[in-house]
Amino acid sequence: MSILAPLVATYVAQTKKLAGIPSSTEPTFYPDIKVLLSAILKEHKLPFEVRTSTSEAKGMPDFVLGDSAMFVGVYGEVKRETTTLEDLAVSTEQNDQIGRYLSRTGVVLLSNIRGFGLLACRAGYERNPEKPVAPIDRELLKVVDIWPAISGSASHPKVDPSTIDDLVEIVERSVKQKTRIIVILGNPPYDAFAGVALVRRSGTGRTL
Repeated sequence: MSILAPLVATYVAQTKKLAGIPSSTEPTFYPDIKVLLSAILKEHKLPFEVRTSTSEAKGMPDFVLGDSAMFVGVYGEVKRETTTLEDLAVSTEQNDQIGRYLSRTGVVLLSNIRGFGLLACRAGYERNPEKPVAPIDRELLKVVDIWPAISGSASHPKVDPSTIDDLVEIVERSVKQKTRIIVILGNPPYDAFAGVALVRRSGTGRTL
């Protein structure tokens, strides 16, 4: 049995409990998301860490996956369990935040609490850091619904191994992307989260 199985079972039990509390909001679930994703990164020796509550800085996503040098590899966006990952993938809410995140990182890790998805630009699309990626130019590469994957009793839960494999694949693919990370010069907080060796390019953007 995967050592991630107990963590996935705990995640499902805890998030289902929190979802039933009327006062719960998206940030309520951040700690559980962080624990689960951090465990996957550690188990598979991926040199990234999860930072949540980054959305407190204007224009930033709900969480990011970055390394110790504060280099951001992936932006993550969280919505409640009533939102489908398919709907989130084509969302243009909040000044097209999903499209803006894709224009900078090339991929976005989506979560609707009950599951996760990997969103990318369609093949052949050329990103412009100042232009959000339109829904038609986005591709939801893979999704995994975690909540239904648990069976058995509360004291002895069983986790579908294929669900764990799918979740790990989503996380691994997100941080092993080969797309360039683009940061807008003089536009915090993006600079604050991407302070690594930079390759300057013409215009107002720069590519990491």
